[in-house]
Amino acid sequence: MKDLYQLAISLICLLTGLKAPALAMKVSQPREVIVEKHNVTLQCKYNITGDKRGETFRVTIFKDKPGKRNEVCSGSFNTSMLPFESKGAVLCEIQPDEGSILIRFIGMNRSGWYFCHVEKMHPFPYTEDTGNGSWIFIKPDVIDRNPRRCPQVTHATLIVLGLVGILLLYSIIITYLHWIMKKDQEEQNSEYVNMEPPSHASGRKRKLQSIAHKPNAM
Repeated sequence: MKDLYQLAISLICLLTGLKAPALAMKVSQPREVIVEKHNVTLQCKYNITGDKRGETFRVTIFKDKPGKRNEVCSGSFNTSMLPFESKGAVLCEIQPDEGSILIRFIGMNRSGWYFCHVEKMHPFPYTEDTGNGSWIFIKPDVIDRNPRRCPQVTHATLIVLGLVGILLLYSIIITYLHWIMKKDQEEQNSEYVNMEPPSHASGRKRKLQSIAHKPNAM
């Protein structure tokens, strides 16, 4: 009797399982994302088939190929769908939504393939899937070769420039006058007139005077 009871329970569970659709998840993401700045936004969509509705999820972004060593950032969320940040190899701002997840990478500077992996953690049964990958291409910074326009000159700027010009001209004039006065003073100090007669001339004069006063010899 006990065996028949267990068999009936097993048949009921089997029929229930056959009637219920298989639980599965499908993740999709864009084939390529081309941006000009280092803040990249990637949208990952997920769809769950089956009777079980997910309450707790986890999203993980991998670079180049799925694997622990290639993990960029990850985070868990629930049906409250509140945004949050995740710090990994790159800072990520994650905004979950019904059937969609927006991942914003802050400061990303490397182009490449990025894969979105979504897991339904609770309730049981567990299911997961990984997207086919998105090629994210970050355009290099473009150097602006066009000459920049001159900034507009305001009235206050003109006043300041005028005052600076006046002070500069005043300092030049003062410096020039000081140089002229110093030069004249040096020239006056260098002029010296010797009023005494030469030594040989005075000696000759005294000799002539002595001869003139000397009496003639008889």
